[in-house]
Amino acid sequence: MSSNRTRWMSVPLRLGLGFSFMAAGLLKLIPPEGPGYQNIMHELTTLGLPPLGLMGWMVGIIEFSGGLAIVIGLFTRLFSAMNALQLIGLIVIGLIRGGIPEALPGLQFFPYQLPGYHLSLISAAALLALLIAGPGALSVDEFLAARRSKASSYRS
Repeated sequence: MSSNRTRWMSVPLRLGLGFSFMAAGLLKLIPPEGPGYQNIMHELTTLGLPPLGLMGWMVGIIEFSGGLAIVIGLFTRLFSAMNALQLIGLIVIGLIRGGIPEALPGLQFFPYQLPGYHLSLISAAALLALLIAGPGALSVDEFLAARRSKASSYRS
């Protein structure tokens, strides 16, 4: 496969995953303590994690900012790893605790539906693929790397 094609392979992954995580994070943050926030707090409590209000906000911030960074290709590997670890943690804790909880009654519709094993596993696998492949074309990471390379070639 040509290297030009390889550069473009990450773009659909970045856009799909990034926008998906941005939407999921935004729903936990806006409106404050709205349905998305209530769902994540319900999920954390049901899984036996401390129901700290800060945890719901942290998950929303990591998802939204990580999604935005993935879309633009900034620190792609770092944010892919952070979101993958969050999902893998959900899967592992869900397995230990007997399952990933359903959404709160009345909030079973998209976009407030909580991810089950299937969606969590697919998302984690895609994030790990992006972690391995890197940001690819049309990314801030690629732009910065090209700039560093050009600067170092001037010094030589």
